[in-house]
Amino acid sequence: MNIKQRILKFVKLLMLIVAITSTAIYFYSKYKERKAIYLAQEYLSSKYMQEMQYRDITFLWLYDVGYRVSFNPVNNLDLIFFVNISADTGNSQNESYVRDGFAISDTYLSDTYSFYTNKVVEGMADTIWENSKTYVIAFSDRSRNEKPHELMTVEEMEFYFNYKFHITTNRLLNNQSKNEEAYRVLMMIQQVQASRYQPEEILFYYLTGKDASKENVRDIETSPERMISFDNWMEITTIEQVIAEIDKQ
Repeated sequence: MNIKQRILKFVKLLMLIVAITSTAIYFYSKYKERKAIYLAQEYLSSKYMQEMQYRDITFLWLYDVGYRVSFNPVNNLDLIFFVNISADTGNSQNESYVRDGFAISDTYLSDTYSFYTNKVVEGMADTIWENSKTYVIAFSDRSRNEKPHELMTVEEMEFYFNYKFHITTNRLLNNQSKNEEAYRVLMMIQQVQASRYQPEEILFYYLTGKDASKENVRDIETSPERMISFDNWMEITTIEQVIAEIDKQ
C-alpha cells in the first residue's frame, strides 16, 4: 500500500469517526431535549390547574447552560411563556422545583400579568401613535414574602410584580419633530398617571433617521432607535420637562 492509499484510507476512517460522533451527539441532544420537555410538562402539571400546550424548545448555552421551553395555555394561543431548566447548583432555594439535578422555574404568572396589562397600555398608545407597539415586562418583587397564584385576577397579581412599560412609537425624533413628539409623550404619561398603574419606568423608542456614523439614511424605518426613559414619570407635568429629558438623554 503506497502513501497515497494510506492517506486516503486514513481520511475515510476519519470521516467515518466524524459521522459516527456527529450522529451520536445529535441523538444525545434530542434525548436531552425530550427529557427537558418532559420535565417542563411535569413541572407545569404539578404547579398549575390550567392545561398548557408545548410550543418549542431552545438550548441556552451563552449564559447558564440549560433549556428554555415555551408553552401557552390551551385557551390562549397568544399568551406565550417559558419554563427555564438549568443545572441545579445547590443554591436554588428561590426555584419552584428541583428534579433530577435540574432547577426549574417558569414565567407563566409574570407573563400573564404582562400580557393583559399590555392590552391596556396598547389601548393608551393607540390613541396617540398610529403604528406604535407596546410591551410590558414584569418581574417578581423579591421584597414580597408571599407569591402570586393562578387563581388571582390580574389586578390582584399586580401587588407582587415590578414592571416597566415599553412603547415603540415608530416615529422620527429630531429637532423638527421634538416639540410635537414631546407633546405625545406627555399625553401618554398623563394617561398612565390617571390610571392605577405604577410602573418603575416608562420607556419610549424613536427612530433616529441616522445610521451608526450619524449620517442620514434613505429608509427612516431601518434607522437605529433612540430610547427615552422616564423613571420620574410621576413628576412630569409639562412639555418643557419632557423636552429636558429628551435633551439630557
